[in-house]
Amino acid sequence: MLPMPNFMTSEYAYADEDGWHLRDEAPDELKEELAEWRREMAEAEAEGICV
Repeated sequence: MLPMPNFMTSEYAYADEDGWHLRDEAPDELKEELAEWRREMAEAEAEGICV
């Protein structure tokens, strides 16, 4: 099992019916982590891996 990304427990993060989001004032590090996580999830889905 993969570790939970840091952005998910950040005070800047929230999830809704459209997925995970970060508030505008979130640090760039978290924004980059979320973007990378989204890329990884898209790649896994394209490969047929359950996400």
